[in-house]
Amino acid sequence: MVYNIAICDDEKGTCASLEELTDKIFDSLSLPHSIDVFYSGEEFIKYLKQGNKYSFILLDIELYEINGITISKMIRESFSDYKVQIVFVSSKTMYAMELFQVAPLDFLVKPVNEKSLGDCFKKGLKIIDSVCECFEYDNKGKKIRIPYTDIIFFESSGRQIKMMTTSGVQTFYGRLGNLLEVLPKFFLQIHKSYLINMNAVQTIKPNEVYMNEGSLITIGRTYRDSVKKRFLERRFEQ
Repeated sequence: MVYNIAICDDEKGTCASLEELTDKIFDSLSLPHSIDVFYSGEEFIKYLKQGNKYSFILLDIELYEINGITISKMIRESFSDYKVQIVFVSSKTMYAMELFQVAPLDFLVKPVNEKSLGDCFKKGLKIIDSVCECFEYDNKGKKIRIPYTDIIFFESSGRQIKMMTTSGVQTFYGRLGNLLEVLPKFFLQIHKSYLINMNAVQTIKPNEVYMNEGSLITIGRTYRDSVKKRFLERRFEQ
């Protein structure tokens, strides 16, 4: 799982400091991450409206035009995002009651130090981990977790399984039959060697499916009737 972090502050020095600390903290935890920096609330909202999502948002309260509280209300109410962990950053401490309405993870007073930010991220990671619906697999003795929503398909070759995700390909040992027993019902076997995430299908044809990331996968002859039936059922479920 890649943790996406947004930093929004109209002080470029604060942004640079927060970005450096965030990068250092996630590197120390050996967690894959990406950081986007925004210098205005308007720029940030425009990006959110494009459907971009974050694990954490470090948000200044006193932005030039649209303040951080207004942005956080939009995130919760207009974008219906109740999962993202919002951390307010400010030099003033007078906003407690207003912040309560948007359920922030924390409030940090500028200048932010590494310990306070690190403790904040660790608390947020525990919350994310507890609510994340993830697939777990073993990679060289290490347990790896990835959200089901990030998985596009599984491809089996002998005892090895290739898992195509939104962030690239990962491999591990296993069998498709065993995966079917633990995966959510929106995963469907369409071939003896393929399990797909139905939510990641761009187009379905009688003999093949086109996945969102560009893969074209053939539907096995013995699976065609069951695949057609399952997609028809899914139309009525939605």
